[in-house]
Amino acid sequence: GSIINFPFTSTDLDNCYDIYGEPFPLIKGISTRSPSTPTQVQEEIVIPPEVVRQLQTDEIDIDHYWCNGNPYLHTKGRKVCFKKTFTCKTEGMKECSKELQSLLKDYDDANIEISIIHRDKAFSSLSPELGSWLNIVALNAHVGCIKRDIRTQKERGRCIIASTPFKCIPKLMCDELQQHISNIENSFPDAQGNIGNLTANNIVLCRGKIDYSKIKLRFGDYYQVHLDTTNTMRGHTVGTIALRPNNDQSSYWFMNLRTGKRIHARQWE
Repeated sequence: GSIINFPFTSTDLDNCYDIYGEPFPLIKGISTRSPSTPTQVQEEIVIPPEVVRQLQTDEIDIDHYWCNGNPYLHTKGRKVCFKKTFTCKTEGMKECSKELQSLLKDYDDANIEISIIHRDKAFSSLSPELGSWLNIVALNAHVGCIKRDIRTQKERGRCIIASTPFKCIPKLMCDELQQHISNIENSFPDAQGNIGNLTANNIVLCRGKIDYSKIKLRFGDYYQVHLDTTNTMRGHTVGTIALRPNNDQSSYWFMNLRTGKRIHARQWE
């Protein structure tokens, strides 16, 4: 060879690659972005006419909950069982009204009218501009259905965090985890719903079934994500933590470990 007194053999190097993978300096220095993949056409969702007639109206339950010191607004439909979790700065009604308006738009796009919004006394000053009848439960009482669903939401989150090596997580990861759980549960039929084998995503968002071949990453795993290349000595990748899928095109959200912010990527190592 070209080097004398070298203590390692080619077999040693092959074993090193098998155990540790490709070295980070090589990934950062010589990796290139792969060509864009063609946009994949989603399957058409056919909703039976009897289900369409049954789902012309729905009622939703809403409530706030706290996780790791952060407030969230959780909502769930009673017929469709469509769940959505919003990240909040406070429990203020102005912010809550804004989030609910975006939720009602999702239902409106699916031609479903929300007739009643069930909530507890904490939402008594909620804006009447939402266009739905606001039903307030008795003093010191809570909407039982949404309380039970929030408990399930927290249980799912603890299970996922228990599978990671982290003792604590930043707010961004906690926020993304709450949304990730709701998105996953919307992809499966709910036993409490009235839509048979259809899912909430089928009805409200017109999304098809989960494609297992597109589930590539796990929440909390470490990856080197590809960045836009420059004519400098800056590395082509950055260390990140995987958060959740971004869409049905195999792209994901990540937390950039250099900045602590969320980034979107479709290629990683």
